[in-house]
Amino acid sequence: MFRLLSLKPIDMREIPNERLRHLYAYWLDLGTGRSMPNRADFDPLAIPDNLGRMHLLVVERPGVFRYQIYGSGVTNPDRVDMTGRTTMDYADREFATMVTAHLSEVVKNRTPTCYRIGGDLNGQPYEYIRIALPLGDGRSEVSHLLVGTQRINVPFNTANRPIVV
Repeated sequence: MFRLLSLKPIDMREIPNERLRHLYAYWLDLGTGRSMPNRADFDPLAIPDNLGRMHLLVVERPGVFRYQIYGSGVTNPDRVDMTGRTTMDYADREFATMVTAHLSEVVKNRTPTCYRIGGDLNGQPYEYIRIALPLGDGRSEVSHLLVGTQRINVPFNTANRPIVV
């Protein structure tokens, strides 16, 4: 089971990973002149270095986020492809609650966030960076979330085991 040990905000100007900085720069370019880009503006093929490492989630209602796209190269403690499922569908409840809280913050504030997450997964370090970017519906509401992740330190057996569909 996952146990959260640290959740450190990262300044958006100081994202420590090139791939995640590129994702953020793409998001900024899409939203020029607006508080956030619209979902219709987003094209995952425009950022090929992030394919497989990002998710697209639909905001169904407060606190309910459904994965429309779940990156095939991303790990999670359950090792499950979350496409079509919500963030609260993770079997690991602590992980589910942490992810849902982070995404809720983005929707509430209508601004991007980035965190360095440190945890313990069955006695082994589980660390990664998550960036979450709001996408609008054209009326100033957040309708989708674009999420990128980058592993820092995850257990070998978690990082290299195939995701279960």
